Amino acid sequence: MWLCKGQNMISCMLFGNENVKKIIFLIFLALSLFSIANSILIEVEIPKSLEGNFTSFSYDSSKDILKFWFEFYNSGSTAYRTRIRLDVFNDSKIVFTGWSDEKVLMPGDRKNFEIYWYTNSTGNFSARVRAYFGNEIFERRISLEKKNSFSPEDVFEIKNFRTYDDFIVFDIKAKRNAKDVVILPSDFPLGWIFEQKKIDFLKEGEERTVAIDYHPTVWSEGKLNLIIASNEGRYKTEERFEMRKEVGILWLVHFLTDKFKLFIRA
Repeated sequence: MWLCKGQNMISCMLFGNENVKKIIFLIFLALSLFSIANSILIEVEIPKSLEGNFTSFSYDSSKDILKFWFEFYNSGSTAYRTRIRLDVFNDSKIVFTGWSDEKVLMPGDRKNFEIYWYTNSTGNFSARVRAYFGNEIFERRISLEKKNSFSPEDVFEIKNFRTYDDFIVFDIKAKRNAKDVVILPSDFPLGWIFEQKKIDFLKEGEERTVAIDYHPTVWSEGKLNLIIASNEGRYKTEERFEMRKEVGILWLVHFLTDKFKLFIRA
């Protein structure tokens, strides 16, 4: 215990007051710094935006298989899934609708999309291109002219066509060596999305199992055309199929068989 007497009492009080003043000053300084720091720490929030645009586009109409190539750019600050749709018009009538596969675009991403259209008709056409991203649609219109045409040879066989909840499966076989084989669903139920498929090479006599994803609005039985074309349109087969789902043990057997065939081809 510290005891102060006489003159020493005054010194002790002064000494004690100095300590108190220092403590008060330090507390005041700490509170001031905390207040200043709080006022400086202002949260900066970047506004979110959902934006996109076509940055490149090309097509080749010199062959009966027309390839459309698009580059789409996510120019906003929000990631989204993107899919491209192509509608081809002859005057005011839609003669073909094709869909690309779906891709994820992060902010700043640029990705390429391809859609194919087969026709051996010539003349002037117009096309409407739509990019579906987020809940937005970006649209462009283009004009195209096709001058050349071939008489195609029917060389493909399509068999074992089956329908499942969100994909179709079938086997194709070629009577000739075929390169750049494109499989194009067409004339399918309105409002549905059918992706396309491309096979780089199919050997003569080779049988290939193919699956194509589709996205119905409300599922119901319907029909679709399958166009298989290759070698710049010199080979082409087209058939129409009923879309009916199997049930029971038959569905299970075919489902497991198809999944196995697709697995060994992967």
